[in-house]
Amino acid sequence: MKFEDFIDVRDGTHDSPKAVEDGVYLLTTKGLKNQKIDFEGLKKVSFQDAKKINERSIVEQYDILLSMIGTVGNVYQERKSSVPYVIKNVALLKFHGDKVLSDWIYYYLLSPSGQQQINLRKKGSTQQFISLKDIRNISVDLPSRSEMKLLVKKLNVVNDKILLNEQINDNLAETKSAIFNELFDSKLANGLNGKLQDITDLKTGKRPKNKFNQRDSKAIYPIIGATKVMGFTTDYLYDESVITIGRVGTHGVVQRYREPIWVSDNSFIFLSEHEDYLYELLSHRIKYSSLNVGSTQPLITQSDLKNIDIYVPTKQEFSIFEERTAALTKYQFKLNKQSSTLKALQNSLLDKYF
Repeated sequence: MKFEDFIDVRDGTHDSPKAVEDGVYLLTTKGLKNQKIDFEGLKKVSFQDAKKINERSIVEQYDILLSMIGTVGNVYQERKSSVPYVIKNVALLKFHGDKVLSDWIYYYLLSPSGQQQINLRKKGSTQQFISLKDIRNISVDLPSRSEMKLLVKKLNVVNDKILLNEQINDNLAETKSAIFNELFDSKLANGLNGKLQDITDLKTGKRPKNKFNQRDSKAIYPIIGATKVMGFTTDYLYDESVITIGRVGTHGVVQRYREPIWVSDNSFIFLSEHEDYLYELLSHRIKYSSLNVGSTQPLITQSDLKNIDIYVPTKQEFSIFEERTAALTKYQFKLNKQSSTLKALQNSLLDKYF
């Protein structure tokens, strides 16, 4: 069956409503990341504009969102009954409260088979996209209702634990940001005394010798792209604690790793003794759009990044901050490791069931 035969497939507004300070979040593709929504950086629109958007594209509980432009194929299932956003240029799969069918399609879209269906329909050379018509024409074998219930029950056990870990991790991140703001807000506002290069060694990644879409017995090292793991390879470039951000294409997605990895040539690598402080700067205090020097494709140079003005804390200030955040960071990485194991199990089940 095609999606259009049993799913109400729509998309968000094509208008560009004016941004306001007090209003409703306007969710676009850049807000869909790793099966969740990142509200940071999203603009807000007026309640009147939001009401107009919702007349044709209201998101309700158990609906699924699918990114259509740029990074195509990110999937998010809305589990909450109250939705604090409206959508623009995002595909909306409506299930009208049917949780079982929504769960099954959600896992299908996450599976290798579902992602292959999406990849086959991508278009565009400079910027990839998938049309609403192509989404409606995605074909799938639909099992019986009882089979759906059995499959999603098993998958939900794993997925719910992954989502719980991510929620705890997000809460820890907010706590660390609050500590950072308490200690350094006034300093950053009034006392810039150095450059980013004063607290970090900045390098550029490299193109891997080989790349595989799936992890196997030889290709065990993740290839880190601008926003996510983009494959696996047989060797690693770094086996230490690092921070990465995108160099070409998507900017501003900050990632941390404490495992053997290969960082692709479209990303920067930061090595620092003060990672927690550097992470807060890179995540919340840099306007990446002002650093873009690319015309057809966004690009940031090493030189421009190195020379960003920052506040360099004293040895005592670093010590105070890191004493309060080190344990939180350690627990975050523990959760990440657990989630990686769970995601590997989830991928194995998705590959088996779909």
